[in-house]
Amino acid sequence: MKKLIVSFLVLFISQWAIAQQIGRVLFTKNGQLESIEMELPETVVLKLSKDGQISQWGANRYAGRDEILREKLDPYVGRVEYYRENDNEAFRGKIRSIGTIAITYYASFDNPAFAGKIKSIGSLQFDYYTLQDNEAFKGNIKRIGNADIAWYSTFDLDDLKGKLKSIGNTSITYYSSLDDTFIRGKVKSIGGSSYQYYTSFDRKELRGLLKSGQPVRTVNGIKYLVRF
Repeated sequence: MKKLIVSFLVLFISQWAIAQQIGRVLFTKNGQLESIEMELPETVVLKLSKDGQISQWGANRYAGRDEILREKLDPYVGRVEYYRENDNEAFRGKIRSIGTIAITYYASFDNPAFAGKIKSIGSLQFDYYTLQDNEAFKGNIKRIGNADIAWYSTFDLDDLKGKLKSIGNTSITYYSSLDDTFIRGKVKSIGGSSYQYYTSFDRKELRGLLKSGQPVRTVNGIKYLVRF
């Protein structure tokens, strides 16, 4: 009986930990980061901006169908708590918990680059680049859990500046100003898997559209979705 209880607890804890993770990374047609999606229990999705703000959240009606864009999230019907008026000004009124998952934020007395941004989601800790870091990515997310996040800097080509460079060991490259007009700035590769697009040499109605490569790729446990 004790072994059964221990096994159940281990399974519960592992599932709880796994259920707070980066689920998907979504890029716009021009290669800009649209959102980093965090997956929580009960199919809840938090869409985060590059500077650690929640842009949208709710229950994923398409759970298990990752090829579909989560353009609309359904309202979550479980328990949701918010920080109150007597809480720190940097996060008062923001979401405090969704179901069993607590969300904390950096306070107004923390580093100026951090104030009001997500500090933790469940067991995952967040870190950010400071105001003293490169102009192209200061204030952006630097780390989620064990995953380091890097961005292209002001020393890179104009088409690359400020774009997502890597998450953990997964690197992202883009077509630059040296490439065809219709593909400049678009995602070129994710983790070694390449994307090709129709260029100015192709038919007018095809130019800029995806020619080869999967719009949804899973690399190192994270799904990357590129609009085209």
